[in-house]
Amino acid sequence: METELMHWHDFFDSVESNPLTPEQRLAIVVDEDATLVLAGAGSGKTSVITAKAAYLMKAGIRKPEEILLLAFARGAAQEMSARIEERCGAPVEVKTFHALAYHIIGVVDGSKPALAPHATDDVAFLALIRKILKDLFGAQPAVYRATIDWFAQFFVVPQSSWDFKTKDAYYTYIEKQDLRTLQGEQVKSYEELLIANWLYEKGIAYAY
Repeated sequence: METELMHWHDFFDSVESNPLTPEQRLAIVVDEDATLVLAGAGSGKTSVITAKAAYLMKAGIRKPEEILLLAFARGAAQEMSARIEERCGAPVEVKTFHALAYHIIGVVDGSKPALAPHATDDVAFLALIRKILKDLFGAQPAVYRATIDWFAQFFVVPQSSWDFKTKDAYYTYIEKQDLRTLQGEQVKSYEELLIANWLYEKGIAYAY
């Protein structure tokens, strides 16, 4: 692995918009039957998967048709496919878990089952979720109260400016969070978010 890390150093520096971290590089060059990588949100999982596929092809370890990438969301799958083709010049099959399962059913049974409208229509899916929540809230007020509290207080993990080395880094982070109150305004700090949500919950009219 040390030899591979040295040999592909320049590639790992440039394959993504930012150089890969030592941990990301290790996850890419490790050669085991199964590798488990634990990573939090926004830590670069898609970058690792994209770079690993590119590395396997460029190193001649695998051909494009021997690689299958899986993602939960269709958008993530499309993003990975485009990024790999851009970096390697060769398309790699990328599917969501649902698409793979649907494909396997079609191969085994000879035909694919009809899908519910909300399976392929985002608008229909959101409408279904809204109906489920509306029915649940109507039947169980405690669930409604807990859901409101979660969105008001726990949906966003608070971080203060003291958690960042510079004010610029803090403001950049806040902008990416898209902090929005229960009333729908975009605010500029967690403190403002808490105040606005508290007023909204108490039924007090306010202007931001």
